[in-house]
Amino acid sequence: MISSQTNNNKFKLNKRLVIIILAILLVLLLAWLLWWWLQTLQGSGQQKLPPAKNVVVTTPTTPVIDEPVVLAVPENPQMLVVARVFTERFGSYSNQSDYQNIKDSWPLMTGSLRNQFPLTPVAPTDDYIGIDTRVLKVEVINQSASQANVLVKTQRSKRTADLQEQISYQDLKLDLQKSGDSWLVNQAVWQ
Repeated sequence: MISSQTNNNKFKLNKRLVIIILAILLVLLLAWLLWWWLQTLQGSGQQKLPPAKNVVVTTPTTPVIDEPVVLAVPENPQMLVVARVFTERFGSYSNQSDYQNIKDSWPLMTGSLRNQFPLTPVAPTDDYIGIDTRVLKVEVINQSASQANVLVKTQRSKRTADLQEQISYQDLKLDLQKSGDSWLVNQAVWQ
């Protein structure tokens, strides 16, 4: 009787040991399969591109633009960054945001341009209108050491309360002035 209990206990112990070993092997197999799958995905997404002299900028849009926008590497890239950031902030707004687009653009403006926007509070209207502006291309018209004229080509997406989207293309002419080491927008006129 004692030998039968001992054999029974050994069988249960061996059965548990086999189950534990199988579970460990299964976990290791799953980890290896996950690692192999991730390596396969990573390898398929890598492509070697030749070095380019021009920077290609494409912006995802609702309608497909036939050609990518190519910006030559400028002598002063900070000026183009200011033009791009200012245009997207200044041109994107909602009639219920209490001039947030102007407030966001404030650090990029000269004092004379800031004076053109008194920012008096307005009550939001019931009919929502929002415009999202994306820069497609920045062209330097002329530039000196302290001033520049830039034409920014944009795509503007207007949404109303019914969430219908209207796409339009509009240019913004910017006059920039250098203040210290920074470029600031002195004038902005929608074309």
